[in-house]
Amino acid sequence: MEEQVKLQIVDKLKFVRGLIDSRAFDAVRGFLSTEIGKIICDNASIQLCIRENYINVYYKGCSVLKYSPLETTNRYLIHDKYLDGGDRDTYVSLDLAGNNDSKKMLLLLSSLDKSLNKYIVGEKKHLASYISSAGQKPFLLDLEVAFIRKRDQEEKAKSAGNRDYIADRIDMACIARIDNKATLQLVEVKIDTDSRLRSSIQGGQEVLIQMKHYRSFIKDQEQNIQESYRMIADNYLKLNLLSKFPNASEALDMLQEFRVSGRVDLEPYLLIIRTKENMKGKYGDHAQLLTDELIKNGYKPPLLWDAV
Repeated sequence: MEEQVKLQIVDKLKFVRGLIDSRAFDAVRGFLSTEIGKIICDNASIQLCIRENYINVYYKGCSVLKYSPLETTNRYLIHDKYLDGGDRDTYVSLDLAGNNDSKKMLLLLSSLDKSLNKYIVGEKKHLASYISSAGQKPFLLDLEVAFIRKRDQEEKAKSAGNRDYIADRIDMACIARIDNKATLQLVEVKIDTDSRLRSSIQGGQEVLIQMKHYRSFIKDQEQNIQESYRMIADNYLKLNLLSKFPNASEALDMLQEFRVSGRVDLEPYLLIIRTKENMKGKYGDHAQLLTDELIKNGYKPPLLWDAV
């Protein structure tokens, strides 16, 4: 039994993405041809993120539908608060083959801004603006890139449960052309009001700890990350989802290249979305202090974007 538990942990640590099982791929393709699926495909503001044999549908940072075709129950899930206007974060199961739930989902998709207005705030709001911004729109492949990692000793000491492993996530995965090669970049996003960008002690910024964990994850899982997103690029092409990218012809070339020879940038990126918040304080210019610390530790300077 102990050996089986260890094998399960090792299996969970391996980063896997993509519609690998042909049954999952065929089911997703069938779903995307339904009335609900066509709306998801046609709305450029809706992101379709491919996980391990399931999909997660996002609108401005809100997960509005999770479809797991290989599950025997709970194939369609949504946060209760998005569907019925409640305050609960719990998932509820939908029967989209049934008329009632199908109508509810169609109603939600027809009025996403109105239904989700109170949830699209803070980082969600600004990240949605960044993703859709003209001239800046990233070649987005994934949101909320979740992975499991071992806790370090300091984390274990602070943890009440003293668990060995923790679930972590990076905000988005994008493809960019670096040195004329299609390259996957993993990007952490913060708005300038986030206290984790500041510290009275140089090197004490909490975001640096996050960046360290992300760097370790990328280094340890580079091959798995590369294989996963090459598979996702292949899935996007075979599902004919080029409309989900800024330019269809460019997307075709980029996805075709990435599925064959795409690589992974070994360094995580930090994107700071600047609102009207002034990052200067009694300890100095926090933006510059953080930039200096990132460079000192071998990271790229933060990417900066001014919120509109």
